[in-house]
Amino acid sequence: MVAISAAYPEPPANPSDQPSIMNAIASVPQHGAQNPMSSRVKYSAIQGQRSPYVSPRRQVNKDGSLAPSAALAQYGRLLSPFEQEEIKQFNSSIWFVGPTARKLNAGEGKGKNFGYDDDKGRYKCVKNDHIYYRYEVLKGLGKGSFGDVVRAYDHKTKTTVALKIIRNEKRFHKQGRCEVKILDHLRRHDRDHSNNVVHMKDFFIFRNHLCITFEIMHSDMYSALKKDGFRGFKLPDVMSFAENMCIALKLLKAHRIIHCDLKPENILLKNGTSTDLKIIDFGSSCFDHERVHSYIQSRFYRSPEVILGLSYGTAIDMWSLGCILAELYTGQPLFPGHDEKEQLMYQMQVLGVPTKAVLAKGKRVASFFDAAKDMAPMFTHDKKGRVRAPGTRPLKVALGTDDPIFLDFLEKCFIWDPAERLTPSKAMEHAFIQNNQRAAELIPGFGSLQLDDESENQVPTNAVKSGKAKVAKKPRTHLASLASRLKARKSSKP
Repeated sequence: MVAISAAYPEPPANPSDQPSIMNAIASVPQHGAQNPMSSRVKYSAIQGQRSPYVSPRRQVNKDGSLAPSAALAQYGRLLSPFEQEEIKQFNSSIWFVGPTARKLNAGEGKGKNFGYDDDKGRYKCVKNDHIYYRYEVLKGLGKGSFGDVVRAYDHKTKTTVALKIIRNEKRFHKQGRCEVKILDHLRRHDRDHSNNVVHMKDFFIFRNHLCITFEIMHSDMYSALKKDGFRGFKLPDVMSFAENMCIALKLLKAHRIIHCDLKPENILLKNGTSTDLKIIDFGSSCFDHERVHSYIQSRFYRSPEVILGLSYGTAIDMWSLGCILAELYTGQPLFPGHDEKEQLMYQMQVLGVPTKAVLAKGKRVASFFDAAKDMAPMFTHDKKGRVRAPGTRPLKVALGTDDPIFLDFLEKCFIWDPAERLTPSKAMEHAFIQNNQRAAELIPGFGSLQLDDESENQVPTNAVKSGKAKVAKKPRTHLASLASRLKARKSSKP
């Protein structure tokens, strides 16, 4: 069993000594970026013969890794012809070669990126094969517009990680570099892991793909809702979730970072027994002075300033927070629009029409409001013809609760003017969060959950493979609508 040590050094203890993260990415060896098959070296190792460039002793390093030449001599017969040439170009130790994997038949003329990519630039992951001659692919964890995330076993550190593989396209390379820059910044300013943001472990380039490894977590909040039949969480749990998310958003705002894609799928529980969580996926994020995109945020959680074309900042994440908390409580999106016209219509149905001061700043206001009719909304019927007039569905009706503190917290998250919207610091002072803190101090076990066991994100063992966990079934409600919700969910992504 043998993968490679990281091409990037850990950041120095003193942040002032940290080199530019962009320079670090640019200087990383492009392993697999060129066709290693262009070499004319004979594949003597394929037949198990000693190659002339391999030390006869094939000495194993003190840390258990192998030099590329030694790995080729010992495992060459298990590598594809492409890998037999590729491995010679590595200047780091080999930890794992994927000896039991069904190797792709890669090479010149075999397809995009020598056959390792599909038509959309996604890396073709093979179960039990290696990534970067260090990580073993165990299973897929998720897909996104950016690429794919897999669960992988790090043969160097003997730990399980989440490995994100960015698509091999120029626009994703650029955004990936921004993501690494932000993740490195957060890692250096959250050394004690106290601010509920995911930590990047390492990053590297392999076969033209920027790869990032993260600590492994439990399930995401959407999966937790789905597992429980979209019934929603109890209010005390929602309070705890709110506090933990606000801690993360407070750090982001302090460092002028806009997440730009907060949603239940991007909030991971640390385990299945508590409300501890971390915010993940900074693939769309930016510093507020380096904004590039105008089309951001998944639609159900998109703020009005993004829809209307106003200048945006960290306040858009607080709008998303309000949407998320409402969904965690009710089990379903508060503003489930099929397009931006419906999205704004659903928002106005609950919150009324935006102020004229807000509308005056929007570049896209004419697409939604009629200036000839005193800025009256142009769309008040959904796709099924149902009337969604502004102000006809108060927030307490939409949520099904009369709790004044919860309602006040959300109303402050949903203020139309981003300058007046609740900030993370003010949110931490709000009674909704303060009550949660007092309850956690006074009530033993407050804030604990029991979703399911944690085995799904651990390295599989024979016991896990052979045994079936027995989980007590809970009564499900409104199951008939689940299929339509899942369909609408998929369409909500930009």
